[in-house]
Amino acid sequence: CFGDGSGTPCPCGNSGTPGHGCENSSQSGGTLLTATGEARVSGDSLLLFASGLTPTAPTLFFQGNETLNGGLGVVFGDGLRCVQGNAVRIATRTASAGMSSYGAPAGDIPVSQRGAVPPAGGTRFYQAWYRNVAAFCTPSGFNLSNAIQVTWLP
Repeated sequence: CFGDGSGTPCPCGNSGTPGHGCENSSQSGGTLLTATGEARVSGDSLLLFASGLTPTAPTLFFQGNETLNGGLGVVFGDGLRCVQGNAVRIATRTASAGMSSYGAPAGDIPVSQRGAVPPAGGTRFYQAWYRNVAAFCTPSGFNLSNAIQVTWLP
């Protein structure tokens, strides 16, 4: 699920660059959520990393076990919401210089534990939801990153 014009259009024609979320008020190209490390429940070293956020945005990393609209997302705030079903708030972090992260390598509780991923593993979807308070697209004051799929191994 991307806000780059390849699927559901962004709410104000504010498409981001390929693979990113819809553009926001301070970063051209939109927010990019990535995951690095090991997605293994028994040895989780996954790090969720969001870049292209507004400079000091409070950012909620969240997980779901389904996607919306066949993976194309639906308009939500200044962006697209892509994740649904058994939604879990992983953590809220404040961005620094438009970047934010969460995960075990940063000293946080592992993503698999925060998301209650079962010992057998499974597929989960992640997205970052952040404040975008400057007058920009809609009066809602928030935006979202692209969504990513993570397949957890036991």
